[in-house]
Formats: sequence, C-alpha cells, structure tokens
Amino acid sequence: MIPILCPAATLPHEPIGPFRSTPDNRLNIGILFVGAGPANLVGAIRMMQRLNEAPELKAALGEIPVAVLEKGKYVGAHLLAGAVMNPVSLRQIFPHATPGVFPFDLPVQNEALYYLTARSAWRLPLPPTMYNEGNYAVSLSRMGKWLA
Repeated sequence: MIPILCPAATLPHEPIGPFRSTPDNRLNIGILFVGAGPANLVGAIRMMQRLNEAPELKAALGEIPVAVLEKGKYVGAHLLAGAVMNPVSLRQIFPHATPGVFPFDLPVQNEALYYLTARSAWRLPLPPTMYNEGNYAVSLSRMGKWLA
C-alpha cells in the first residue's frame, strides 16, 4: 500500500488552533522544552548559559526566553529509574561547582555481567564499553530535582 501524504492544515508559522485566551494571559516563550527529564533540563540550563552570553538575542526571545513544561506534580515525578552516570558531563555544564554539590549517590566500586537462566547464572566477561570505573550510581528522580 502506498501512503498518501496530505498537506498540513496549517502553515508552519500558524498556530495549531485558535488562541482561546486574552493577550493578557499569554506567555511569550522563546524556546520551549516539553518534559522535565535530565536531557531537557540540562538543555534548558545550557541554552540559558548561552543566551546570557548574547543578551540582545535573549531580549529578542521575549519575556521568558527558555521554559520547561512538565506534566508531573513536580520535576522528577516521572523519573523512577536509577542510572550510572559519568560526572564529566555535569562538570562541563557547571565548571565552577564544587564536586560535592552534584547529586551522586555512590561511586561504582565493582561490576559484573551475568547470563541468567531459569536455574543458573553464568558470569560473562565485561565488554570494554560497559566499564564504569570513575562513574557514579544516581537516582534520576533526585537528579531531576537537583537540575530543576
């Protein structure tokens, strides 16, 4: 079956639907990040860092140059997993922060890879891409709250 492509109902510069609020209730947002996960939060932080270096561009983006929209009650409400994180990325985003400020839980002390079956487990050699020496175990919920 060949898909039939229909032209969009609106032009790229038009809103999807009509505005329903008065101009007094609208927010002028320059850049919107949808979802307050770690990637969007760091993206918004980095965007603000870059905009602070270019004040005329920041002023041209409106009263709120960067915003993050989150559907949860609070930032981190939907971040339930844990992760292993390399601290280099946060040190690059926040070069003047002291190391104790970051929300790292524990340094990775040892690691192993097992092949599990219903009755046994076999230890496998760890591929080089999975070495986590110097990395930290983190709670993504705590990381999201800290970034917010």
